[in-house]
Amino acid sequence: MRSMPALVTALAVVLLSASALAYEAPTYSALSAEDSADLQDGGTVRDVSRGQPNRGMVIGLIEAPADELFEIVLDYESIPQWSPALVTATVLEDTDGQKVVEGETRLPWPLTNRTWRIRSFYAPQQVGGHDAYVNRWEYIPGHGNVDDTFGYWLLMPWPEDPSWTYVKYVVNADPGVALPNAVLNWATSRALPDLITGLAERHDALY
Repeated sequence: MRSMPALVTALAVVLLSASALAYEAPTYSALSAEDSADLQDGGTVRDVSRGQPNRGMVIGLIEAPADELFEIVLDYESIPQWSPALVTATVLEDTDGQKVVEGETRLPWPLTNRTWRIRSFYAPQQVGGHDAYVNRWEYIPGHGNVDDTFGYWLLMPWPEDPSWTYVKYVVNADPGVALPNAVLNWATSRALPDLITGLAERHDALY
């Protein structure tokens, strides 16, 4: 029979491994005619839900090539220049198709900023039968003051008009503290839409 310390250690390994393997597969859904018109006019489709973890999602359309936008998304250390919610990002490792990144995310008062370390996996792939670019990430346990985070960027030439890029950002996060409704409202009304606006403006500045 295993000793109690050995059982506790084994359980901790299982829990940490489960956190590291958290994953949400990228998905694509066709836009309604109403949403298509709104997104081409600068609007976004967004959703925030409370849970374990909390989940945020935003979809937008940007009139720019998907490969150019993907390069911007992968330049982690420049993201704070166009995404106000990200304070810092530092790439610690950069190998073919993977990056290890640590950073700090801004949260509104009265919460303190969250720090984290993630491993991102990026590559072209098929999503919903369409060619796409995906950058997904997972939390590296034991780094920062969050309990978990995982998600993805999906960028693909919009099937309705390939001169536009369909952009979807999904984040699942357990920040280690309870989130007031005001923070969820901030994410819905500002933080998520600002990602689409900021990405479009960054592309305009670079190209």
